[in-house]
Amino acid sequence: MADEIELKLLVSPEAGKLIPACLTEQLQVTYTHESCQLYNSYYDTPEQYLRKHGMACRVRGKDGVFEQTIKTKGKVIGGLHQRPEYNVAIADNSPNLSLFTDFAWPAEQSVTELQDQLVCLFDTTFERDVYTFHYGNSEIELVFDNGAIETAKEQAPICEIELELMSGRAGDLLDLAQQLLKSVNFRLGEQSKAQRGYRLVEGSPMARLVLEERVVKQSDGSVEQLLCECLQSALGYWQHCEQVLIEEQKLREVYAIAKTMEFLQFVLQQFGTTLNCPSLLRASEQFSILAQQWQWSEQVDALRELRSKRGAFRKKLAANELLLRELKTALAGLMDQHQPEQLV
Repeated sequence: MADEIELKLLVSPEAGKLIPACLTEQLQVTYTHESCQLYNSYYDTPEQYLRKHGMACRVRGKDGVFEQTIKTKGKVIGGLHQRPEYNVAIADNSPNLSLFTDFAWPAEQSVTELQDQLVCLFDTTFERDVYTFHYGNSEIELVFDNGAIETAKEQAPICEIELELMSGRAGDLLDLAQQLLKSVNFRLGEQSKAQRGYRLVEGSPMARLVLEERVVKQSDGSVEQLLCECLQSALGYWQHCEQVLIEEQKLREVYAIAKTMEFLQFVLQQFGTTLNCPSLLRASEQFSILAQQWQWSEQVDALRELRSKRGAFRKKLAANELLLRELKTALAGLMDQHQPEQLV
């Protein structure tokens, strides 16, 4: 068993061409490079027993060699993924759960019965470029994946960079990401390939979340722990809104992103004052500037609400097609002017 610590960055296909120059010219690191084709099959029961228990079962094929992996839920903080995983070499593309001798299965579940129920729910196939190098005090593996998630009926693209910590400190992953951002546009990714695959199988839209705007919740932790919990919740919500906006074109998420910035500005100011922490107060000022740059989102949300078929004004506006067209034109103009998908 090993703990996997990685930072997931969602990028465009052009990122693959920018990485070598970024490493050599900007970061000035010496790296080794490997390119390969990976085939992955994800297994579960028809009722998705593994997923409901925070697990994923993957079989990976590379150059005719197969490995099965059990990944557990772990935790995600601001795009930084940390989860235990168990790996076992196998002969072919069929998983054998009995080989996971170090993994503690739920006491009520027979491994033999679980094995008999396994079916392949989806596959991922992608080209992988792996760059390994030392950065700061750490050994890091930068992986660029470009391919697709496939079910029997649906397909979704994969285009992402994963920064995995081989040894050292997780903070170096964040420092490296900040340097990469100077050359490669990205947004932080909260969902794994497995989570995206399950969503594709179900064919369901992403859940609509609500940010609970409260700074302190009932907890026995310290003030610092409360701050971390609050930031973790807000950052996760922010990334969720970005994903819904980009993948499902839900305009309501534009305003939700802007409100999250305002919420973070408030949280950082309150805790910065309480803890007498200049760094938090400076971060609060930066969020204040960022939130001002998104003030146009209020107009987007107002126009969206006016045009909504479920909105309070739609019945009154239904008889005025000219006005509805003007609202649609105004909304499209705002989106074209500010291009939120590029901003995130």
